[in-house]
Amino acid sequence: MKVEYTSKTLWGKIDFINSGNERLSRILYLDYPLTGLMSFFWKGKEIITGSSVPMSQRNIQDVLTAIKISMRPGERQTLYFKRNSQHTFSTKFFLANDLEFYKARMGHENKFRFYLGAMGALILYNLFLAFFFKESKYYLYCGFVVLFLLSVLNLNGVLDYIEVFRSTTLSHYLIIFSSLTTYMALSFGYTFLEGSHYLVSLMPMKRVLQVLSLLPAFFAPTRVYLNHPHYFGFYIDAVIQVSLIFLIISCFIAMKKGSPLAKAYLVSWSCVFSGAFLYFGHTYGLFGKNALTENGLLFGSIGEMIILSLGLAYKAVVVDQELQKSQIQAQGKEKYQQLLRTVSHDISNSLMVLVAGARRLKKLSKNDMVLNIADKMAFSTQNLLEILEQIKTQEKLLQDNESIVLEKVNLLEVLNEVFMIFEDSLIEKNIIVKMNIPPGHQHVMAEKISLKNNVLGNIFSNSIKYSSSDSTIQIYTHDEGERVALFIKDQGKGFSQEALTFLNGDLKVTFSTPGTRGEQGTGFGLRIIKNYLGLYQARILAYNDNGAVFKIQFKKD
Repeated sequence: MKVEYTSKTLWGKIDFINSGNERLSRILYLDYPLTGLMSFFWKGKEIITGSSVPMSQRNIQDVLTAIKISMRPGERQTLYFKRNSQHTFSTKFFLANDLEFYKARMGHENKFRFYLGAMGALILYNLFLAFFFKESKYYLYCGFVVLFLLSVLNLNGVLDYIEVFRSTTLSHYLIIFSSLTTYMALSFGYTFLEGSHYLVSLMPMKRVLQVLSLLPAFFAPTRVYLNHPHYFGFYIDAVIQVSLIFLIISCFIAMKKGSPLAKAYLVSWSCVFSGAFLYFGHTYGLFGKNALTENGLLFGSIGEMIILSLGLAYKAVVVDQELQKSQIQAQGKEKYQQLLRTVSHDISNSLMVLVAGARRLKKLSKNDMVLNIADKMAFSTQNLLEILEQIKTQEKLLQDNESIVLEKVNLLEVLNEVFMIFEDSLIEKNIIVKMNIPPGHQHVMAEKISLKNNVLGNIFSNSIKYSSSDSTIQIYTHDEGERVALFIKDQGKGFSQEALTFLNGDLKVTFSTPGTRGEQGTGFGLRIIKNYLGLYQARILAYNDNGAVFKIQFKKD
């Protein structure tokens, strides 16, 4: 007998004949657990039982709806039954003696003991993983399996052994479990497939489905559900089907985009479909009756959960390997940084000796050839010292990346300090600085020390290096709403195409530009400038206009 969701009362009858010569005592039972409220009319008596009746009040206290009947030899009787329920109804009626019913009962119970043990082991295993890795996906998996387990047990009437209500049962509210399980399946599936990385565009659809899945759970305790339960039955079935389709499509999309666990998720669903195929194949006569076909859905769901658990275990191994790899890389980076500091320090000390020696040689000797060699030594050594200083600054920048604190900085004050540093260089090349910074444009958000030495110092150094003698450097500001734009414009040779490409976007470009007097450029200065401005959340634009122009847009204080 099969009946879809309906608000109507179902009536039926079964005719019995005892053709034997002895009194017949049998148990009539149904193999479908969600029978709802069943009324059997036998020999003028009404027997009320079924899944909507508390276990302690049933005619036979079992998840299988059953009643005892007896007949005298040669007796004919008609059993009438009435059924009221919000569930679908798909069952066969069986007439068995006590031993046959006991075997059917034990088979049903043992099946769910095995199922409960298998799922419980998976939950416990992943709880250990959750405790060890402290990742939400393991907790989500446990929550999903718990709700899935409760729904399966409730679907088969097992939870009715737990009496919560006086007049009804937990199976009466199966729709709440279905609703919550669908919600958790969407949450876990999206997280398992790393949806925040691979399925960002599907996030709105997932949220809509989650809201739709929770609506039955919200209405279940209300009068609306009690009056129209069959509508909610059709509704939750539709939401479950759409959610499953959504998850499978999400799986294929994530697989195409390279999600490492998408294949495991797809295999897990193949287990479910295989189990369902065996179960329904047995139900409709395609396959013979055996333990595998009768319990296809249970085996399929266990297979699904095992595959998902193995996927999470695989992810745990990958995470552990990545952690070890990152630790090795961190150790290597630390050794590299330590070596860089040591080499820079030791080479700087040696170069300082060379600088001092070149100066002393110039004072002691009057020979033009010796003086020329001393000048070249001093120039080259000083250039090496500057390169080392830039390397150390770049290395320090990497360390400061997580610790720099922005503050209100006075641009005019910082620029005046920069001019003092480069005063001799300006005088040597007879370069004039023209500056116009109104009082309202003076304060910006930055970090003073790095702004002076690593940003404006490098910009000013470049402007002097690449400007001709007797030229002008212009510095001025412009108000741009939430930002102050600082312009530094020289009359030098301008930026190379590579330098412009780097400053305006492409960080991978390498370049080197000699100064007006043959000074060697490394490109380190511009990299330092760009990196620090990124830390200030400032923007930089570089272009040529009869010389090089830096435009830096600082945030206002």
